[in-house]
Amino acid sequence: MTELTLREIWDRIVTTQDQLESIDKVVFYMTGVEESGSFVQVEESASEHYGEPLPYCKEVALEKIHAMKEVMIAREQTLKGLLDFYVSVYHEQKSKTVSE
Repeated sequence: MTELTLREIWDRIVTTQDQLESIDKVVFYMTGVEESGSFVQVEESASEHYGEPLPYCKEVALEKIHAMKEVMIAREQTLKGLLDFYVSVYHEQKSKTVSE
């Protein structure tokens, strides 16, 4: 079995941290739905509804967002666990290389 190098472990830590940061951006946009207007403006001129605001059901949008938020929270917890694992592997591997 091949062992991971310190650099490979470090790269995985950085990648996992980047994924956690991207979750923060998604959650920020999801919370903005409650603050948005009650209509969505159609911008495509090819649409039959061009120039007309389209109504949307705020309650349905919020339910979808709450479901997505639960998924994102579970993903965030998984990524944090993975990050903790990589950090422990990194420290273990580093202590091995120092003692050799």
